[in-house]
Amino acid sequence: MKKERGKLLEILNSKLVILVLVFAIFFLTTILAGDVIVKEGSMEIEDNLNSSGVLYVNSASGRVGIGTSSPASRLTIKGNNNDWNFDVQRSNDTSRIFGVSETTAGDGRVVGWDKGSNVFLMLGADVNSYYNGQGNFGIGTSSPTEKLDIDSDAIRIRTSQTPASASATGTQGMIAWDTNYIYICTATNTWKRSAISTW
Repeated sequence: MKKERGKLLEILNSKLVILVLVFAIFFLTTILAGDVIVKEGSMEIEDNLNSSGVLYVNSASGRVGIGTSSPASRLTIKGNNNDWNFDVQRSNDTSRIFGVSETTAGDGRVVGWDKGSNVFLMLGADVNSYYNGQGNFGIGTSSPTEKLDIDSDAIRIRTSQTPASASATGTQGMIAWDTNYIYICTATNTWKRSAISTW
């Protein structure tokens, strides 16, 4: 009886060992033949990685796509219309400090926020501030023709300044004002003024 039990245990043990070996070989083959290899705390991607169209990694070109399997640059993000495609959030909460979005019309928009979540920069074809590739900045216009192009009927310099003399420190092009005069710096350290009055 003991001999038969010993043989049975021997058979079960041998089959269990074989089963474990088969499973180990299958698991090892799957890992080595797959896209991702985790080894000694690092992750390597041997072939392309495609996570149901959400995340795509092209190991040959070194390009990563989010929302696209055809990244056109090192990182390509394809979002939804009128959605934030990319943003940077504050370290202590989820509010944005910088973001890139696509408008409903398909235009791109770049927005920056200060620590009070107030917009301090907004660039886009459909918004009030615009910066073009020629170094021109437009306010109220998407087609600035000068370094600063304001589409409005007034500009404001909030603080008054009175140059101490006609040779006071100044840079050509500076404009200042006080209650009696408007001052223009026509050359380095050279000011001219014009009296102003009520009517």
